[in-house]
Amino acid sequence: MNRAAGIRAAVLAAHPEAIVVERRAASIRHRIADAPDGRQRYVLDAVIGDLHYPDALGQLQEIDTALADDGADGFLVRTGEVGYLLRAGDNGKRRFYPNKYDLTRYVEFGFPLALKNATRSESGLKWTLAHVDVEVIAAPTRAKLLITLKDAQAPTSISFPVSLTGLTRSDRVLLTDGVPVAWLVFPAAVDAEGTERDLQVSYAAGKVTVALNTAGLVYPILIDPTVDKQTAASANDGGVDDSSGGTKFSSGDTGWYVGCYAAPYSNEAMFARWTGVTIEGTIDVSYISLYPDAAAIGTPQWKIYGVDEDNPAAPTSHAEFDADALTTAGVDWDGGLATGAFRASPSLISIFQELVASYTISNEAVMVQVKNDKALDGEHDQLIRMWDYAGNAHGPKLHIEYTAAGAGYAHSQGYVL
Repeated sequence: MNRAAGIRAAVLAAHPEAIVVERRAASIRHRIADAPDGRQRYVLDAVIGDLHYPDALGQLQEIDTALADDGADGFLVRTGEVGYLLRAGDNGKRRFYPNKYDLTRYVEFGFPLALKNATRSESGLKWTLAHVDVEVIAAPTRAKLLITLKDAQAPTSISFPVSLTGLTRSDRVLLTDGVPVAWLVFPAAVDAEGTERDLQVSYAAGKVTVALNTAGLVYPILIDPTVDKQTAASANDGGVDDSSGGTKFSSGDTGWYVGCYAAPYSNEAMFARWTGVTIEGTIDVSYISLYPDAAAIGTPQWKIYGVDEDNPAAPTSHAEFDADALTTAGVDWDGGLATGAFRASPSLISIFQELVASYTISNEAVMVQVKNDKALDGEHDQLIRMWDYAGNAHGPKLHIEYTAAGAGYAHSQGYVL
């Protein structure tokens, strides 16, 4: 999958004259036809996670997670246009190179179950067994291994043979000459009803072992042990829930409910933060896009606010989420979203125009909160996919079209019509 190409196609459909003028790790900016008064106009699209990776010369190239044929060393497929290199075999063997241009340093995993005859997709391999499904997915910055325990006969403890070449390990961090280059992400487990549970993880005798207490969980149960080249993206979306006395916070879930949750009723909210953003002048078009994971329950009523800070940091706790100053402008988004695709919010011009009037937004971060706006009188919410959803391609997206400030105008006056 090439998300940058998808963005380019969408922009060109609306503006055939558009040309790319700026690429950053997680954003892409096009210049479009000038405004009637001669001022320059731009389209900015930003995602959570990366759109681009640096090549051997340090130039940013578009990420494409499509797998290519391999055929050497017993491997079936390999990644192409990503910053790491993943090679995977039909027997489940995987080799992960943190730097695709340095083939002397890698971590290799085996798989304890007898795997063969994988089904191949654009970005992964999948094996279907009687009691377990196994899937390897190439994501923009991480190599995901998804294990689905189908029933009570599935194993609850799995050990993966692992070996390091040219790398060292400190707990879950992989290092090159003492410098962290990749992370063994702490595996998560979630059952069919969305209940999460920690796994026990140990490293010994050339093996990584994950064990799960399945008591009380509902099958199927998904386990996700992943190798990640970056961890910052996961922190850039998440949510809070007041049902736990104002203490429930997450930035690593695959999805988050937004709205009014089931009895005892509580407020659920989410945040999304985009980096490498440049905006100025007059905002002409603005919206965010979210990907619903399931049909809405009841009739959610949401309100979107901008975080009224210069280059805001992602919150790391419920308290930090609550402490973020919000824009005066807020936009209602009611009714629940149709599933199966990204869905765009109502216009957020008022929010981003307020931010542009207050701050110089040049290669910085911007953040929004989506909050419950309905009385706590019933369940009215919807599950929204986060960046950590399988493939890391469903995190919230930002789209802004703007006209640059004219010559001679102060930045805060550039939005005058």
